[in-house]
Formats: sequence, C-alpha cells, structure tokens
Amino acid sequence: MNDPDRAARARDIIAVYETALKSPVLPLPFTGPDRSAFYLIDGGPETARENITAAKQVFAAAFGVTFGWHDEWASNGARRLYTARLASGLAIVLYTVAAHMQDEDAAEDAGELVAA
Repeated sequence: MNDPDRAARARDIIAVYETALKSPVLPLPFTGPDRSAFYLIDGGPETARENITAAKQVFAAAFGVTFGWHDEWASNGARRLYTARLASGLAIVLYTVAAHMQDEDAAEDAGELVAA
C-alpha cells in the first residue's frame, strides 16, 4: 500500500503524541488511523472548561488549528466533542461532558449578540 496521506498522518500522530507528553494538561491520546482523541472528562464543570481551554491553546500553538464542536450521545450521557483537523487529515478530538460546557455556550452566545 503506497498511501502518501498515511505517512503524513503517521507523522502527525507522532507530533500530537509528543505534544501531549510535553503538556501537563493533556492525557495520552487514544489514537487510531484517522484521529487522536483526548478524554478530558474527570472533575467538575470548572475543571472541564479549564482543561478544554488549555488543550485548545496547546494545539493552536503547536499546529495552528482551531476547534469546532458538536454534542453526541454516549451510553453514559451527552458528550461535547471539539474537533480540529490537521492537513494530513488526522483529527484531534477533545471529549468532555456536554453539561459541563453550558456556561461556555452562554458566554459564546453573549459574545455573538454583542458583536451583532
């Protein structure tokens, strides 16, 4: 199999892993062929918001990415997934408890109303 994207994704997996090792906030990722997933679900709402904010900053600095989000139902409740995609196609996914991010949603909505 000669897939140049596969080699690029492999390099990005290594770079994401090395970034996680250097960060005091990030756990090691669960990595597959198309994503590196970080489960930031321990602690309460304040801890979740701090961890997600810190993780987004780490990856923005390391890779210049921005994250979009959506909610997804899991067997143990709603999860918020923040996703950024690298040029190789590798997705960096940050998982947290959706209910812990409600204050963040309100802040974003208020910011959009002020901007309008």
